[in-house]
Amino acid sequence: MALPTVLIFAKHPKPGTVKTRMVPPLTFAQAADLHEHSLLAVCERVALTGAATTLVVTPDDSVDEMRDLAGSCVRTVESQGPGNLGQRLARSVSREIGCGTEAVILLGADSPDLPTEILANAIRQTSLFDMVLGPCDDGGYYLLGLRKDVAELFDQIDWGGDQVAEQTRQRAETLGLSWTELEPWYDLDRVDDLRRFARVVARDRLRAKVKPMMAELIRFVENLLVEVDK
Repeated sequence: MALPTVLIFAKHPKPGTVKTRMVPPLTFAQAADLHEHSLLAVCERVALTGAATTLVVTPDDSVDEMRDLAGSCVRTVESQGPGNLGQRLARSVSREIGCGTEAVILLGADSPDLPTEILANAIRQTSLFDMVLGPCDDGGYYLLGLRKDVAELFDQIDWGGDQVAEQTRQRAETLGLSWTELEPWYDLDRVDDLRRFARVVARDRLRAKVKPMMAELIRFVENLLVEVDK
């Protein structure tokens, strides 16, 4: 089976629209910069797998700017289009599979330190199961792999709540999908998550696994935490 296409869903890093749960203590500008650094680190990490990567962005008029931002880390940049998150996810999956892609993996921009081993396992599992779920500690999910166009999987989900992963599991069962689950990970949603990130990447740094965009993110987070903890 060919490698799946990875769809990275992300917002344009405009102050006041991203990472707002961290404001305060962060400023809106700092939160936007954090989102940008995190997104670039995610793109860099996915590029290492060799999978074709599409950045799927909102708002729609930010496509050109986001293409310039992502550079060569992604194959192409597309707009998310109208609708709620579920509708936008379903539409992107349908478009990719409709074009002949054997499987897709959906990612956000909030888990830049997702271990490459977990990502590689997700890629392998998409050849074996209809759905691959990577649950977050907060009840959402950091990754969703699919090899079928199943729009119903995204319908009537309480997006942003703590039941998203469980509702998705239940929906998969109702739809008769074969599925498997990856180990839990976390998103960078709150300041405490930045502290956890700093601890996790310290181990990676000791193993000399840090790539350029990740190194930039690490420096940025370390500087943020110095300011926050003053």
